[in-house]
This record gives sequence, structure tokens and C-alpha cells, in this order.
Amino acid sequence: CNQRGGRTGRVRPGTVWRLYTKETYESMDEFDPPEIKQTPLEHVILQLKSSLNCEILPVLKNVISPPDVTNIQIAFDTLYNMRYIESNNDLSILTEDGIIAASLGIDLKIAKVVLYGFVISFKKVFTLLEKFNFIPLLFF
Repeated sequence: CNQRGGRTGRVRPGTVWRLYTKETYESMDEFDPPEIKQTPLEHVILQLKSSLNCEILPVLKNVISPPDVTNIQIAFDTLYNMRYIESNNDLSILTEDGIIAASLGIDLKIAKVVLYGFVISFKKVFTLLEKFNFIPLLFF
């Protein structure tokens, strides 16, 4: 837990003021869990699929702290149910929504809300245009 002291004591002399009890300090893990264990696996998979042009299961299996295979399949199922990938396996490609969600870099459920917002707004705009017979003007 000395890393929680920041640079003080490691880089230069100083005093660390901890705002928790000694019992809490002693119960902490020596190191924080790896980032791949803290980030939702669906987000990790979507980002990897977006940036790599290959299967990502071998990549996930070769990280220092690989995620459980069961959790990987659950993540693929979730991405498929959210319509971010075309099938629930590693061979799947990203859908248009998946490409947009990956580029937004936000929580995938929030990204879905943003995408629905675009769809609803476009429908309202087209409904108004259609109501006033402006739709033919858009296509000429």
C-alpha cells in the first residue's frame, strides 16, 4: 500500500497524511487490480474489435491477467444483444452502432441512449419535413 502515498517518500522526502484508519490501510491489497479487471469486459472487447483487424480472443488470453472465458462469452452475448456486433462470437464484425459506440468511448448503455436520441431526433425532423412536403427536395 505504499504506492498509495504517491511520490512522497519515493521520489523525495515528505509526509503522507492518510485519511483512513490503520485497519483499513492494512486490509488494502498491495496493488490495485489490473485495469482489464476493473473495466467492463464489453467495453474492452468493443475497443479491441474497433482498433484491431483480427480475432481478439488470442489477445485477451495473452494479457498478464486474462479474463475468465465464461465472462468473455457473456460479454460477447451482451454486445450482440445491444446490437453492437453482428453475432455473439469472436468472428463477428461491428455494426454501425458498434462503430459509433466504440468511437464515443463512454459507457455502452449510455452510448445506446445517445444513439436512440439520434434516431428519435431524425424521425422527428423527417416527420416535420414530410408533413410540409419537403422530403422530395432532399433527394434532388
